[in-house]
Amino acid sequence: MVCFYFGEDYGLTYKRSSDFFDGKEYKKIDLLKDGLGFLFDEISSFSLFDEKKNVLVFNCDFFSKKSILTDEKKEVFLSLISDYPEENSLIFVIDGKISKSSFYNELKKAGVLFKEVNSFTEEEYYLLFSKIAKDRNKDIDRELFDIFYKSVGNDYLKFTNEAEKLFSYPDKIDKAVILSLVSVTIEDNVFDLCNLIVKKRKKEALKRFRELRYLGYDALSLLLIILSQLRFIYLVKYLAEKRFSKDEIASELSSESKKISSGRIYYILKDCLLSSFEISSLLLKLGKIEEDIKVSADNPDFLLEMFILNSDK
Repeated sequence: MVCFYFGEDYGLTYKRSSDFFDGKEYKKIDLLKDGLGFLFDEISSFSLFDEKKNVLVFNCDFFSKKSILTDEKKEVFLSLISDYPEENSLIFVIDGKISKSSFYNELKKAGVLFKEVNSFTEEEYYLLFSKIAKDRNKDIDRELFDIFYKSVGNDYLKFTNEAEKLFSYPDKIDKAVILSLVSVTIEDNVFDLCNLIVKKRKKEALKRFRELRYLGYDALSLLLIILSQLRFIYLVKYLAEKRFSKDEIASELSSESKKISSGRIYYILKDCLLSSFEISSLLLKLGKIEEDIKVSADNPDFLLEMFILNSDK
């Protein structure tokens, strides 16, 4: 059997893919590291003793415009999986949605299965949080979950890693423990602030900015990170307006040192109510604020609060 698992939350998609084997042994192939030649050799070789082969393949870029599969290699790949024994399991993990292209149709015709993994809802994360707490003999309530969820967000890997770390704490879990143990970077906080701005939720954005200042973050440092985050959101909106798909945008904005998931692109486009032109206007205003702070020594808190309050004008 050959199956492609795909979804917006790569960590959860990987988890569901590996769960397929249900405790059975399987071989992992990192396509980014091992390469297509290794994959082709692996799926074209079979045991003389009729042993079943289970293979999980990740870091696959098969469906974007920058796909590692050339037309020639696609033919080889299709030939190999068409002859793949039904009793063996070959599972691919795909980050993001899969467009129903001609290649997709050829895979379907060859008998390949496709399973979409939907991101967890907040309620599903609450159930997961409760289960991890119960397994560690910890008492929690909905209020503690809400604090944790607000701090961590809805990325499956980050959520589970932070929950495991939290519930390894030997004493009682309370709000102070969560706030001290959960890893929330300044970039994460500022990204949330920028999301509130582009959602036109000014009061909440102002509240978040004041919380960050209360926690001791320097106003000028916040300004520079806001500039960086809004530039990123601008590029996402600009490429989307140029009719790039979410996978294409993620690929375009990724680098060797930092991979951008299509799931992150999805949420930016879902939440952002501003056009790329409107965001570019905000960037110009922030540039002027930076100049006023550095050259004229103007009050950064006042300027940034006024910027947030007038961000939709």
